[in-house]
Amino acid sequence: MSTNGDQSSQAEQKQVVVLKRLIIAATTFDHVKLLCAHIESLGAETFTPLHVPLFAGVSVTYMKPFMRSDGLGPLPRKFQEFPDAVGHQKTHEDLKNGRDWYYAHRDMFKAPNLLSNPDRRAGFEDVTLHIEESGISFSINEQSWSITSVSRVRNLCDYQKSRIDNDLVALLNVLRSGKHLKIGQYVLGRDFP
Repeated sequence: MSTNGDQSSQAEQKQVVVLKRLIIAATTFDHVKLLCAHIESLGAETFTPLHVPLFAGVSVTYMKPFMRSDGLGPLPRKFQEFPDAVGHQKTHEDLKNGRDWYYAHRDMFKAPNLLSNPDRRAGFEDVTLHIEESGISFSINEQSWSITSVSRVRNLCDYQKSRIDNDLVALLNVLRSGKHLKIGQYVLGRDFP
């Protein structure tokens, strides 16, 4: 038979998991912003094949908080909805589809649809054999975001962080309610709440 204390403790433990999930997501979005800044510092003339792994890092890292995360779970659905920010909705979907169809996996049927220009979609699945006097080589058609579109991702991360920060403050205030914390460090779930 459970007591009110047990139920309160279980509810508090669930709130700590939510708090951890939010903090890890906020940190992840900071990582994406750092990667975006690095990409922009390389400039538009960067070697195109380098864009693919860099944007893979952006897409896969951005999507981490939305994927199943054993022990934490994904961010709530509201962080995938942007009723007042249609541009952010598109960027979020582009990152999700980029991760799912191209950067983390290579879906030969869906990945060409990531390109907004239909003329560039033709031949996506082609692998070309090059025969030269020096030997043979192969090439494939790679996709990448434009360097200028990196600002869309950074703005989305800023928007997501502001939403997370609001939830973090509210939840932290609930967990701190009636507790005086001295200056110091507290490990969530062990030292706090």
